[in-house]
Amino acid sequence: MSSIHHKYGLIDEDENLSLRDLIIKNKKNLQRLKLSNQNLSNIDLSKSDFSGSVLFKINFTNCNLDGADFSDADISFCDFSGCFGVSCRNNTKQYRNIY
Repeated sequence: MSSIHHKYGLIDEDENLSLRDLIIKNKKNLQRLKLSNQNLSNIDLSKSDFSGSVLFKINFTNCNLDGADFSDADISFCDFSGCFGVSCRNNTKQYRNIY
């Protein structure tokens, strides 16, 4: 069963959805996620809210991150190559080796 744990519990328990599908479906309500080593490349994540999340080694290659909120998120070792989203917010100091 696919599910994403965050501060409010499970986002979705739909057995037919992959992690990528759950992220896309719930992109405005992704605060305080704890994800590592995931491939989220080539997804429209515009206006997604990842605030307060721990995102370690996430592949965001070629994603649309326009208006995405990464405030207070740990985005260490994430790959943002080829992304576009000039209004992406991140006021955190918790990041290392961002590509």
